[in-house]
Amino acid sequence: MATVSAILPNRNHAEELHISLAGLVNQSRPFDEIIIVDDASTDHSLDVIGKFRLKFPQIRLLQNGTQLGVPDTVNKGLFAASGDYVILASADEKIEPSMCSALMGCIEKYPQAQLVTSQFSEWEPTTSTTQTYGDDSPLGMWFVKDANPRFFSPANLSELSKKRFVWLSINTAMFKRAALLEAGGLHPELRWHSDWFAIYAVALRHGFCALREPLASFYYSPESYSARGMRNNRAQLDVMTNIQAMLHRKENTDLLAMAKKTPAMFSPFMRHMIPALAVRPRYYDMLGPILRWWVAEILHGKRALIPNRFLTSGKSPDR
Repeated sequence: MATVSAILPNRNHAEELHISLAGLVNQSRPFDEIIIVDDASTDHSLDVIGKFRLKFPQIRLLQNGTQLGVPDTVNKGLFAASGDYVILASADEKIEPSMCSALMGCIEKYPQAQLVTSQFSEWEPTTSTTQTYGDDSPLGMWFVKDANPRFFSPANLSELSKKRFVWLSINTAMFKRAALLEAGGLHPELRWHSDWFAIYAVALRHGFCALREPLASFYYSPESYSARGMRNNRAQLDVMTNIQAMLHRKENTDLLAMAKKTPAMFSPFMRHMIPALAVRPRYYDMLGPILRWWVAEILHGKRALIPNRFLTSGKSPDR
């Protein structure tokens, strides 16, 4: 039987850990191991984690002596994991008890799948409300029409992207660990978009399985790591440049070729991607497909000529 590791990075989420850890340890199909990587927390996170470890021996704790940041902290857990499959959980999210079982059910139905993702939802702890995004949202799973999981090949993903933006939600995804390692894990230079790059790299290379069911609810905050980063224009432009540099690496020539066929994947941060490419002629081979896609979107009335806001308004999942 395939094994599954849950990787949970944490920095100063002592209060939220009561929710996220409770979700991880109370699965109907238990995770084979839960690896918590604490990024030099200064609150009482370690006390909370310690109490859970006394009751649940599958929890492993790794600690950073100094703060490493989100991508390096996740990678530490990824390299230490022993499972055939991994999920990258967040310390401040709400996880359904059926998550592991449902995602593994997709793998059993489609054993070729090296990535499974499910429907994106957000929760508001202060009101205890959850919002699941439907077909009318760019974050919705519009390409799956019923409760049955579906597998999409890389070619299928390319065809879907010609119709609409395909959002792949990482906070409710399961990866084949080998495929995520092949993609390089989370690249630190991509910062708050390192998880976005990882999930699309795996999907473009291997395809993905999609399940129209919310299995983990993302806690969005305007002060989260990703939201703050995306509001910083200079930093966001730098990250856009680093994404293109990553795609143009020799080992990623296959990803670059596929990205040119699926420029819609850049839709959530087009406002910064186009200016970043425009001043770097060495990346004009990517600028052309993106501009052609964007103009087509405008001509078909799907985008304003000078938009005031873009698809996710900074709602990039925060690891």
